[in-house]
Parts: sequence; C-alpha cells; structure tokens
Amino acid sequence: GTRAEAPPAPVEVVHGLGAGDAFGGSPRPGPLSGRDLEPAMRHADAAGAVVASRPACSSATPTEPEVADLLARAASPDAAGLPSQS
Repeated sequence: GTRAEAPPAPVEVVHGLGAGDAFGGSPRPGPLSGRDLEPAMRHADAAGAVVASRPACSSATPTEPEVADLLARAASPDAAGLPSQS
C-alpha cells in the first residue's frame, strides 16, 4: 500500500458538520487515477477545512479556486496565522 502524510491546512473552525463530506467528495484525482496520493490528500484536507471554517454546511461547499487559495496560503511561511475563511 501507499502511505503519505500531509499537514492540515490551518483554519479557525466554526462548524464541523460537512467537513468530512467535503474531504471525501474532493474532486482531486488520486492514486486510482495514477496520480500521487499526497497532493490528493492535501486537496481533500483543504476542501474539508474550508467547510469547517464556515457557519453552515448546506451552503459551505468550496469552489476549486477557494481550495486552491487555502492550499497556497497554507504553503506560505506565515501559515500558522491564517484567518478563517468567510
């Protein structure tokens, strides 16, 4: 089996419902489509983090640009100070 570790994208958690759905439903292709596991995990984590940073899961589904923005900010040197997604 393949194993990969990916650090979480830091956000201020507002509401946890729906974060797992966003993680599991993340559209980033992974190992089953011949791609590396780590980028797929990072994308899924960021999708879940965006949802967790919003007050309601029913309207919190992140767009691809929002996930990409969080991934870019999480990769920056001052990532520990990330504000919540609104």
